[in-house]
Amino acid sequence: MVTRTEVEKLISAIGALRESQSMETLKNVRNALDGIFVSDAKCVNFIYNLNVDKLPFGCIVMPVMPSDNIINLAISGDPIRFTSYEVELDSKLFDYGLEDDQIAQIMLYNIFHLVSSVEPSKRLREAFDIYFAEMGKTLAIKESVQYQAILAFGMCDALVQLTNCLFIDDDVIGDAYLESLGFEDFRDALDLMFHRIPGCEKVATRRPKLSMLAWCIRLYDDVEHERIPALHTLKRCEEINASKLYEAKMNNVIIALNRIDTDNIIQEAVQTYMTEARRGGSLFAQIRYSGLKAIEEDYYEFVTRSKAAATEDEYLYIIRQINVRLGILDDYIRNEYEKDGDIERWKNLYSRYYDLREEIMNHKVKRNRSYGVWVDYDAIDNMNE
Repeated sequence: MVTRTEVEKLISAIGALRESQSMETLKNVRNALDGIFVSDAKCVNFIYNLNVDKLPFGCIVMPVMPSDNIINLAISGDPIRFTSYEVELDSKLFDYGLEDDQIAQIMLYNIFHLVSSVEPSKRLREAFDIYFAEMGKTLAIKESVQYQAILAFGMCDALVQLTNCLFIDDDVIGDAYLESLGFEDFRDALDLMFHRIPGCEKVATRRPKLSMLAWCIRLYDDVEHERIPALHTLKRCEEINASKLYEAKMNNVIIALNRIDTDNIIQEAVQTYMTEARRGGSLFAQIRYSGLKAIEEDYYEFVTRSKAAATEDEYLYIIRQINVRLGILDDYIRNEYEKDGDIERWKNLYSRYYDLREEIMNHKVKRNRSYGVWVDYDAIDNMNE
């Protein structure tokens, strides 16, 4: 059970930032957060950003991404709950006249909605599914680890938007989690931020657009042509961006783009070896071939499931499964296995999966989905026990 004493520790620690931003003061904020979200999630980094001349950003809570599981988080596997996070507080919140307890509410809102359940990762996965279906694309599995930094940046930005109070509707006057902690004036804090932070005046401009995620997917998919423009874009963004967390993510992408050329030389050598192995009828090729036959059998199951599905979530699940299989088929077809006399069979199967996805998207799923706030009352009860 979270006590009011733990909440007061956080409010007091935030107040101390007005006078000092020493390592000890920053540590006190981090410890106070761990005292509130004890055993549920850990704050691994707290940054107080003395923002003098750049665009304000409020309070950013960014998840620590599972570096060995970026692709699974995007397209397959079970949704996860983020259990580690970083917080960055914009000094302009103090300049705008927010009280210590109001800043605490903003911070706690953003943290809770990121770490309290698997819902953020489910919504992130849904954004990927919709993007691939709308664009008629699949997510190719890149061998180089450098590509993961590109996706991670877009995913972190999407998760920030999906859980940050800057992106909620005008009709939200309170929050169930904050109310359970004894806060009753959340709307006052929101109004102060919305009035001062550019782009927050109207709810239409605040709603999550996930354009950074789409940009990162395009870059990931075509580094060869997008690399140079992307480097220029990232450099410009660094000049106007105030957030240190975003700066670190952008630097990771810049480093990755500069390293990919070197990695590609190594990958070409690996690819040559694998091609020769396939020509020799290797075990690897046999396993891949067996997997394609299983994917062919799955097609008929998804046709049946699409006819029996009753909710949009069920259709989105089918689209997710189709996206994964399209990615595998696309990888196999593009490599043109010379020993495989059934290559036309797999091309035809790809087309059938693609058409099934289009049919579901055109008739069963809303293309312009609204990513609003959600309330998980079970998670509130669990965190307050």
